[in-house]
Amino acid sequence: MSGAEPGPRVDLNRDIGEGFGRRRMPFDAELMKLVTTVNVAAGCHAGDPSLIRSTIRTAVEEALDIADGWK
Repeated sequence: MSGAEPGPRVDLNRDIGEGFGRRRMPFDAELMKLVTTVNVAAGCHAGDPSLIRSTIRTAVEEALDIADGWK
């Protein structure tokens, strides 16, 4: 179909970067290859400063939209 308008964009969103210290969720980097937006855990419930930085760094490298996972 030449000249066809693109269909609607679907935003695949995932909570990511949950953990603290050595306790981290597995497969975050792999999951970031499958989504378009990530909610980065950045509050008292999960996500220490080191994990927040590394999660955001990976999300930027993957050109993902980033949201704050704290509510």
